[in-house]
Amino acid sequence: MAKRIRHVGSVANELVKKSREAMLTAVQIYNNPQIDFKSELFIITTVIAWTYLLHAYYRKQKIDYRQLSRLPGRKKYATTPRGAVRLWSLEECLGCKDSPVETLVKQNLLFLIGIRHEIEHQGTPRIDDQMSAKFMSAALNFNAAIKKHFGPVHSLEKEQAFSIQFSTFDEDTAKELFLQSDLPANIRSFITDFERGMSEEDYNDPRFSFRVAFIRKLANGKSSADRLVEFVPAGTAADEMNRVYVKGNRED
Repeated sequence: MAKRIRHVGSVANELVKKSREAMLTAVQIYNNPQIDFKSELFIITTVIAWTYLLHAYYRKQKIDYRQLSRLPGRKKYATTPRGAVRLWSLEECLGCKDSPVETLVKQNLLFLIGIRHEIEHQGTPRIDDQMSAKFMSAALNFNAAIKKHFGPVHSLEKEQAFSIQFSTFDEDTAKELFLQSDLPANIRSFITDFERGMSEEDYNDPRFSFRVAFIRKLANGKSSADRLVEFVPAGTAADEMNRVYVKGNRED
């Protein structure tokens, strides 16, 4: 029986493919109601997705993204114990002077990396509700970046729809959620320190943290009755929307 040969394109193309699959996996994990270990897995997989994407970008731009050795008398490049050349981490990719990542997108990723450093190798209480806005931004920023640098054919927009949930929100449920403050002290301290120096404008920018208000929409006509989500401009008057079910405010 003849061997099946898989056509392999350029290394950059393979990296883009892997980065795209990693981000889709991150979103699928986060949307899976049977997984409790959501935030940790989302952060790890998202870091992998962005790392591969930036490796692909630097390779395309012919920028060397191999780690330089810091040990005297060793080879020029850092290697693994078995001799493979080490490549840049996501932090190193973001620190490159030729990085294509916008400042607020970079801030979002550095926030996730910081959270990863605080929670790796240890158990944590569930942090999904407190981190979801940052996760949404990371996913949307990734989709914008992969389309911008590698073309709309790689868009993730058609791959993931809005997740359906069985729980509903009412005023009492919302208050209960916002009263929960079970973040570990180290994570709460990191968030406070990270966000303290940000301007109000940068903090509220959707590239750093994407927040939404859920409303129950009353259709204006039959043609729009089945649309689950509709975006309205920021600052829309309250009487132009139906009742807001959940609204979060920044806590300093």
